[in-house]
Amino acid sequence: MNSQLNKILKLLERGDWVCTSQMYALYMSDPRRRLCDLKEKGYILESKKCSLHDFHRGGSKMWRLIGENALNSEFEGEKVE
Repeated sequence: MNSQLNKILKLLERGDWVCTSQMYALYMSDPRRRLCDLKEKGYILESKKCSLHDFHRGGSKMWRLIGENALNSEFEGEKVE
């Protein structure tokens, strides 16, 4: 897993809601793409309109890690089907 995915995963593993602005603060060009990558790897994410702060006027989303789908987890570099 690349370093940007690891950074996002580390934020999300706490179980708290994380605004995408916090991900941009980690110098990521497009955290939305990394979130899609995590979903493709089997992580189950939940999102909603950000209510943590108002400097972006609610135009951003908050994300939370719910779990990992065992059917989509990788085993020795290959997807389990």
